[in-house]
Amino acid sequence: MSQASQTIATYVDLLKNTKLNAYTRDQLEYILYQLNLSMLKIEHSNVGSVELPCKQSELELLNRLIIATTEEDSPTAAKELGDRMSQIISRFHAVNDRLEIRHVCKERH
Repeated sequence: MSQASQTIATYVDLLKNTKLNAYTRDQLEYILYQLNLSMLKIEHSNVGSVELPCKQSELELLNRLIIATTEEDSPTAAKELGDRMSQIISRFHAVNDRLEIRHVCKERH
């Protein structure tokens, strides 16, 4: 299993097995959903190389923050987790918007 695959597997495992509040869990699941959706869009688009808005290092950081938030009950980690989730979700929206614009422009030509 590649390092990226292991990171994603750890992320999914943490989502399944940690006690997070409903909002945080929903946001983290949304990130996973958007990551999958972005990968599919990139795979099926002919727009060339597009970088995913969530890198492996960011998923690793989210994994560490989830552990710190749930095991250590750290308010600082919880705040940073919330901030990181918001940043990643904002980038997902920006990438999805750009892909949609490229798709529309391609259809018009």
